Amino acid sequence: NVPAVAPINATTYARVSLPPQTNANSAPTGDARLMVEVVNVNTEQTLAVAQLAEGAFQAAVGNARVNVPGRLMAVDDQGANAYVLTASGLSVAALSFRGTPITVNPRGVVNAATYQTAVAPGGLISIFGQNMADSAVAGSLPLPGILGGACVTLNDTGLPLIMASPNQINAQLPPDLRTGSYSLVVRSTRGPSASGSVPVSVIAAAPGVFANPATGEAALFHSEDFSLVTQDNPASRDEVLVLFATGLPAAAGVRLAAGQASPASPLATTVTPQVFVGDPTIRESEMIVEWSGFTPGFVGLNQINLRVRGDRVRGDRLPVSIQAGNASSPTSGPLVPVTYVH
Repeated sequence: NVPAVAPINATTYARVSLPPQTNANSAPTGDARLMVEVVNVNTEQTLAVAQLAEGAFQAAVGNARVNVPGRLMAVDDQGANAYVLTASGLSVAALSFRGTPITVNPRGVVNAATYQTAVAPGGLISIFGQNMADSAVAGSLPLPGILGGACVTLNDTGLPLIMASPNQINAQLPPDLRTGSYSLVVRSTRGPSASGSVPVSVIAAAPGVFANPATGEAALFHSEDFSLVTQDNPASRDEVLVLFATGLPAAAGVRLAAGQASPASPLATTVTPQVFVGDPTIRESEMIVEWSGFTPGFVGLNQINLRVRGDRVRGDRLPVSIQAGNASSPTSGPLVPVTYVH
């Protein structure tokens, strides 16, 4: 017995119905008030239930046929409340959540460059899950705390968001965050839906080199014309290059604001890292770091200006890695960015 139906989004709808019957030949027993259910179109799974104040006029039992009075119903654009015209007037049913529940994958909070769970204050992170947000990209600075109908909190503190989508959210960790363990939650701003609490361990330094996901080539550029270092355009002796990364700690005395662009004057520096192109156990693979800091005009992005050694390691698809203190970006495996030095 379904006297009213209203769409919520492309995959869910709300319906007014009677409570389940024990069998087809018996009327509902106990609390026989009308219900508003949120149902998944594809799976027919009931995602939320809210009861109205009144019961039904009639119920169809066995082979009986009855005319069920139709009801008018609408659901607000946030998917939070259903409004139903009933015999007693306008009834409002608060829905427990909108659509499919938000989930964050196990070990789904990772360094945006390395896709490993090592993350650091001020660095960029990626969150992977399901049904987290609508697709959206931050259009201006400072970065917003709400994007795509979602927000992300770390111990109840909102994070600045760069992009959002159903399966991935990119954000920045606060630069003044202390090391330790925190609880991360993705929340919908369109209804009372939230993911479970996900543990995140923040360490002092978690360096990671950005790379092209299609080719694995490191975000390493010739400083003269800012062209990408490639096999057809390799790095050469004594040349100055620019490498982009995240997860390097700020130098002593440097203060940055969460979600705000890094300043151009004075420049915000990081601790000086070691950069290796090639096997980091070989002395000739270490590059000469001339400056390391936060890229002016960007959020959470580290920039390292380096010079190629004269007695450099040469070759194609050489691994690129960074070390800061006791922390290092990956030095082996499929996630290691590569580049070319001739």
